Amino acid sequence: MVLLLGRTCTGLGTAIVFFTTLVIHTLAKTLGEKTIRFQFIPTFLKTTRRQAIFTTSIAVASLSLLLFWSPVGAHINRSFSIAQTLRKPLPGDKPIAKTIEWIAQNLEKQHVVAANWAWGYPLHMLGRVKTITDSDHYRPHWIHNFFRHCYAAQSEKEALEYLHTHEATHLMFNNADIIYTNVFSSVGSNTQRDRYFASQPLAFIKTATGRPQQLSNPEDTPFNQMDADFEEKPYALTAHTKDDQKVILPFVAFIGYYHIEKSPSTVDDKNGGVVLYFDTTLRLRKAYFLPSVGWNSLIVRLYIREAQSEAFEPVYSQDDEFRTQRDIWFATAKIWKIHYPRNIKTNPKYLEMKPPE
Repeated sequence: MVLLLGRTCTGLGTAIVFFTTLVIHTLAKTLGEKTIRFQFIPTFLKTTRRQAIFTTSIAVASLSLLLFWSPVGAHINRSFSIAQTLRKPLPGDKPIAKTIEWIAQNLEKQHVVAANWAWGYPLHMLGRVKTITDSDHYRPHWIHNFFRHCYAAQSEKEALEYLHTHEATHLMFNNADIIYTNVFSSVGSNTQRDRYFASQPLAFIKTATGRPQQLSNPEDTPFNQMDADFEEKPYALTAHTKDDQKVILPFVAFIGYYHIEKSPSTVDDKNGGVVLYFDTTLRLRKAYFLPSVGWNSLIVRLYIREAQSEAFEPVYSQDDEFRTQRDIWFATAKIWKIHYPRNIKTNPKYLEMKPPE
């Protein structure tokens, strides 16, 4: 329906432009011919060349009236309003603009920044760096490969092999990459949706004062409930499975976009993990569960969990001070410099234009 509507609007716009041009041309030609016959018109205007100039002037005057004069539409004013309201320029005044400015000032044109393909064009044209995918070179299989073998990569080695094959020197993720995990992980999945994940909001269950905070969302998680004990350290998050087993879940906690606590690295992450958000009074305000495939994905490990890595060195973080006012609190953009271990080799399968048959 949307595609049909878009084609209909395009066809309608073309028809309006064509017939408007035809009307203006006919009007200008008719008025020009009739005006030339008037006795008060100077002789030098009656030559063929002068007559063409005179006719063109009438067309320009008619078009100017249509574009700028309110009684007949002032269409140019409407066009500017629509362009500014419906489709604002990218990156515009968004915080990501500062990120691209930093890239232009601190990276060289030979650097390759791996990022979501939607930001490929701004990075290339405004940041003056190379990218792997962009909207000008639409390669669906390459877009799938980025989200599968980098964004949702289940190991650093997998991501590093992909990035090394494309000679990437830096990696960039921003808040949109985290907010729309359900979309981008789906793009990176196979037909069985093997790498699909989405953050599931957890409901709060009121408990007696001094008892652990209970979180629940039995429909979208493999647990009946979770007990979050944050009264004193060490913090703990215990989940009750649907078969009445207890498991310790890993977590990461934020105040705004600042890490305040994370579970020990010894906690098993095969059952997924939880992202917790506190206000400045250390009151738990929001909680999200991520399944194992999401908790262990590269974007979550680097962007949310801020896992230590010798291969990915954080070099930039653009924090949005207004993000704490919204539903999800994250830094707007983060960039890592890539250091490849000696055992990382290129893999030609990441350069193929089409998926294997």
